Amino acid sequence: MRSSQIHDVFEHILAAAPFDIINEMVPTAMKITNVHSVLSPGLAGKLTIINSTLVSSQLMRATLHYPECMTAIIERMERGLLIGRTSEPYFMLKYEDILHLTPEAAREAIGMRNVLAVDYPELSNVISEGAYLEEMEEVKARARQREAQETV
Repeated sequence: MRSSQIHDVFEHILAAAPFDIINEMVPTAMKITNVHSVLSPGLAGKLTIINSTLVSSQLMRATLHYPECMTAIIERMERGLLIGRTSEPYFMLKYEDILHLTPEAAREAIGMRNVLAVDYPELSNVISEGAYLEEMEEVKARARQREAQETV
């Protein structure tokens, strides 16, 4: 349950991985190597079943249907593996203790290393079959509505 709670709020943000299908590989892959770097193989395997399934299914899906996205997916997966392998065991932290920090300061505090922000909006739109850019337009429209209401 905790893994679900921290995935978007902490793993995506701290790993500088935007919320899209291609960047999903970063927190998913980093969790695998981070957990396996500090826990026994048996326990780590149990804690990363979902992550391993997500990585393999995404690779299969892109290979079969969206091969133009594979280079970006592999790059993001490699980045996630590097972050997980070289960082302190971030998955064991009490994240409430770093909520007041900026992402950069939080990374420093928890020992998260080798973060590199990269975004692939065009390829995310390809692999989501047009849903990504459509969703981004909806997000921008809601933001404009909020701003308009705040100025009234």
